[in-house]
Amino acid sequence: MSKTGSGRPMGRPAKPAERKRATGSLTGNAPMPGTGLAASTDTPKPPSLGEDGQLLWSHVWHAGKSWLSPDSDYTIVKMLCEAHDEHETIRRALSTGVVERFYTTANGQIVTHPMVTQLANLRVQMTAWMAAIGFSPADRSRLGLAEVRVNDELDELKMKKQLRERTA
Repeated sequence: MSKTGSGRPMGRPAKPAERKRATGSLTGNAPMPGTGLAASTDTPKPPSLGEDGQLLWSHVWHAGKSWLSPDSDYTIVKMLCEAHDEHETIRRALSTGVVERFYTTANGQIVTHPMVTQLANLRVQMTAWMAAIGFSPADRSRLGLAEVRVNDELDELKMKKQLRERTA
């Protein structure tokens, strides 16, 4: 697809996943994936995880219970949680002053501590792993998973109207 001078693609914008789901297919005649896998929220925690990693472990398996599989996603979730432990350890060291963000070298230059760079790299890697397992609406749509919607007042009004029409 060619692009305009603004860098935006030309042509019709992609159909939103909500509309695709309403028609029953993601592409052409391909059926939509089911509601997801029945992942266990009590997937055993690896002994290598610290307190922060264990909290994230529980959160990930609970929040992703409809699409995560302990058989195929265990390793990536474990790596994510171990990285989260490391991230929190570095963040605490920097915030408490155990490690200074900047230091002066022997020749008098002020430089950033390598842990600051490591923290930034961990954030990038963790974001990539979270995207791979579908932890944003865009990632879930890309993976063909159900959208997460919170019912609002408009939904309630629509349901009441449909109920009235059925009974009338």
